[in-house]
Amino acid sequence: MDACLQKTNHQVDKAAEYIWQMIRFLLKASKGKIENILNQGVVPFDSYYYNHLFGGCRIPHEECDELKSHPNSRHITVLRKGKYFKVEVLDNRGELIPVRQIKEKIQYIMNLAGDLEDERLIAGLTAQERTIWAEQRKVLMRKAVNKETIEAIESSLLIVYLENEPANDITQRSSVCMVGRGNNIWFDKVINIIIFPDAHMGHNIEHSCMDAT
Repeated sequence: MDACLQKTNHQVDKAAEYIWQMIRFLLKASKGKIENILNQGVVPFDSYYYNHLFGGCRIPHEECDELKSHPNSRHITVLRKGKYFKVEVLDNRGELIPVRQIKEKIQYIMNLAGDLEDERLIAGLTAQERTIWAEQRKVLMRKAVNKETIEAIESSLLIVYLENEPANDITQRSSVCMVGRGNNIWFDKVINIIIFPDAHMGHNIEHSCMDAT
């Protein structure tokens, strides 16, 4: 995917371009236009797992997690300084909006998020032991505004994190992408894209939705 991206050290440009490329890939996969990957060049993987890759999420329960997919969702979630934004990337016909419009939306979020970190860093709850998180989620969902927000996050095609703190080398970037900063990655989501201020980027992937597919 990186080979398809224009070289840039601007965070907003990288975010917009990468989001556009990812959703473009989703649309091609949904139309069966992605060739099957072959294991050792012989055994094909079932491309149906792409339906779990985009819009996939683990839902915590006391006994066993539930795997949910939302392949027909039209929005992504963008996180900036502890604030969550729902961003539509597909129009009413299911067509991908131009990269220019995505860039405008990302820039708007950067401006709106402001300079202050939101103290309600709820994503940190997803890093807890699953039974504890299931109990906490149940409490949060009792309030309508929380329920609407959490369901929007869980049903989004993917999450993009616009990091405001720099990472000076690949070791720091890898650490942030793997474990976050303790409270800024929604670990239940299948695709988490982390983009740093200097436009370096990485992923955090929850792969259980696609295991054995």
